Amino acid sequence: MNKLITAVLLIGLIGCKKEEVKQNTTTQIDCQCDRVVKVIKYKQGDGVYCLIWTVNDCTNWSKHTNRSFSSESLSPDMGDCYKMPY
Repeated sequence: MNKLITAVLLIGLIGCKKEEVKQNTTTQIDCQCDRVVKVIKYKQGDGVYCLIWTVNDCTNWSKHTNRSFSSESLSPDMGDCYKMPY
């Protein structure tokens, strides 16, 4: 009886195949957008002064600029898409 149960379990395990789940790893890259990789923000009165470093994921070009924003909520954060002014 013990051997019969073991045999049934082994047949059940061998007959089961692990189903592979393939995830869609392709993401759309916006070549008109530069991804913000570093931001240093300084309070300046009511606004904020930012040093911004970006990289374009299509060309791998990195750029940096300094900009003033009237509000911190308008300034970019890490990972944001930011169209450089030049």
